Amino acid sequence: MKNIITCKNCGTENPFYGFICTKCKSYLRERVVNIDFFNLIGLLIESPAKAFQKIIFAEHKNFVYLVLFLVGIKLSINSAILYPYIAPNLNFLSQAIVIFILSIILLLLFNFIISYLLKALSNFVGVKTRPKDNFSIIVYSFLPMVYAIIFLFPVELVLFGGYLFSRDPSPFLLKPIPSYMLLGMEVFILLWCILLTFIALKLTTKLNAFSIIIAVIINICINTIPIIALFI
Repeated sequence: MKNIITCKNCGTENPFYGFICTKCKSYLRERVVNIDFFNLIGLLIESPAKAFQKIIFAEHKNFVYLVLFLVGIKLSINSAILYPYIAPNLNFLSQAIVIFILSIILLLLFNFIISYLLKALSNFVGVKTRPKDNFSIIVYSFLPMVYAIIFLFPVELVLFGGYLFSRDPSPFLLKPIPSYMLLGMEVFILLWCILLTFIALKLTTKLNAFSIIIAVIINICINTIPIIALFI
């Protein structure tokens, strides 16, 4: 089923994101100018579909680049934690700023590319989407990573200090139980992001299989961006 909104005045089918009917120029829904960021934070937990609907309907996708920047910080932190295991000969700290900047650039570039690819793929299956909506819902679907920076990362630092970024000894040897608990929470954050991406894509396309496949691909790609930056 195509994701459309039918004009109550003339019966014309309009794209889901439509505000004014393409035929009779009647209003299709209430106008949303800006994203209420703090309301959106709670809504993404309580009712993600409604949250993504507000993002799509909003004329100004405010705070999207702030969220993108914070996601880049989280990805860089993940890279710093993983680098002793995947690149033991690399001095991460000496290149931390460069890796962070590269991660932000790659993250921004990937999101722009996937936004237009989603538009093309959606059109191919008979659904109209806009790149700016695709870009915004993808970025906001990674908001749990921002929660992780605020609540999870400080706990990790308190428990492990500098050993968080070391494998000599590894945090798993230093404090096994807290390490595996925190690893479980990191996995939960990852699965939460995948779920939110799926909900966002399903809202815009109404296609279950398409949405879950693309959601998994997007999350895999975004989470490997800082690892790619390690080797550039």
